[in-house]
Amino acid sequence: MSDPGRVLVAFRTIPPLGFFLVFLVGAGLLAGVGLALAPNPALGASVAAAPPLIAALAFLVGHWFDRVRVCEHGLRLGFSGGLVVPYASIDPGRVYASRTTFLPRHVNIPTSGARGVAGPAVLLNGAAGPTFAPNLAGAPRTGASPYGWYLVSLSSKRKRRRLLEALEHAMIADGQPAVGLAAAVRDLRTINPTFSTGGPRIVVDRLEGDPPLGVAAPKPA
Repeated sequence: MSDPGRVLVAFRTIPPLGFFLVFLVGAGLLAGVGLALAPNPALGASVAAAPPLIAALAFLVGHWFDRVRVCEHGLRLGFSGGLVVPYASIDPGRVYASRTTFLPRHVNIPTSGARGVAGPAVLLNGAAGPTFAPNLAGAPRTGASPYGWYLVSLSSKRKRRRLLEALEHAMIADGQPAVGLAAAVRDLRTINPTFSTGGPRIVVDRLEGDPPLGVAAPKPA
């Protein structure tokens, strides 16, 4: 799809506050070391604390401009919005709510299809993009398919709910069978990935020829 239509609403993929607290705590610890050991305590603390603070700022700025755009006929992902997922290719029964942590160990999410690095997330399955790159976390592959997984991480559960509601409304307006999508994801398809990958699959992949599961599909038992 070359033109997904006008943008209805957009969401930034900024990580939650807890993500940045890790960098701030690290900066504080390193600053303490610099104060204690450097010949010039003030300079030593500043130099020691700089790397984690610069990294936190880079994440903040990068994800401020990395947006998920809910358009009339599809989702536009990325800084320039060049990756488009048509609503007609999204199976409402393969849309999940999750946390970002450990999810790439279970689901083969190509790096170009993952927007955001931490926080409450929406995982959905749609037409595979032409710029997909391998999943570096090593999740199992299920075979060739015209469909792929997309991950959108947001700063809060409230924003995740708003994204799901906006996706539902846009898909319905586009003529897709998505009535009740947001509620079904909340009640039926909230998953909690763990570090271990030895258990059963936590999502249902879609291979070529597989039919859509539909809004009311439960998560795998």
